[in-house]
Amino acid sequence: QVERCLKAAITQDYPDFRVMWFDDASDFSAGRQVANELQTEHPKRLIVGVSDTGREYAMPRLWLMAHEAERINPGTVIVQVGGDDCLAGPHALARIAREYELGAWFTYGQYKQLPSNGMGRCVPFEPGVLEERMVRSKPFISMHPTTFYAKLFLKIREADLKINGRWVDTAADAYFHFPMLEMCASPERVHFIPDVLYYYQEQDPKRFISEEYALQVFM
Repeated sequence: QVERCLKAAITQDYPDFRVMWFDDASDFSAGRQVANELQTEHPKRLIVGVSDTGREYAMPRLWLMAHEAERINPGTVIVQVGGDDCLAGPHALARIAREYELGAWFTYGQYKQLPSNGMGRCVPFEPGVLEERMVRSKPFISMHPTTFYAKLFLKIREADLKINGRWVDTAADAYFHFPMLEMCASPERVHFIPDVLYYYQEQDPKRFISEEYALQVFM
């Protein structure tokens, strides 16, 4: 699944992007080997990182990668892809890029679940929800694939992504989606994409392990 995930990202036909895959020093050596082999084949496209502090959850890695991406290339868009999942087809990034040309700051949806082939539950926000900043009181619908400007993510205070000084490791997406959606506060900046651009691996017993691999695509 790691190989499928990385190959789907690397072979996108959008011309300007990089893939960052982070190995958090887990025992999943097969995924690490695949990533290293693909990095050898695509040294300018794929960046593989290895933790020097032991296993960590995705949030601190996302924080660090967002800082690095914005430093290297201001205006970078981050596309989140889980290690067990993959982008759907070679045109996914190009489709997402069109929304940013139309003024998006944050995009989400749509996905299919594998192996059931069931549709995801992403839908547009109801009228007024974004403008009135009511997203926390509504069902969580800003799901795969979620994308956003790195600089928007970095407007969140680091302390707000932690509990008792520790990075959040449960329901982490909600912790940073909600403040970004509230900062956007407009359907002109938050775009729902109805096209299926993402395949989500459901009910995988190894998913908890795989989620500790942070894969980000920088556009």
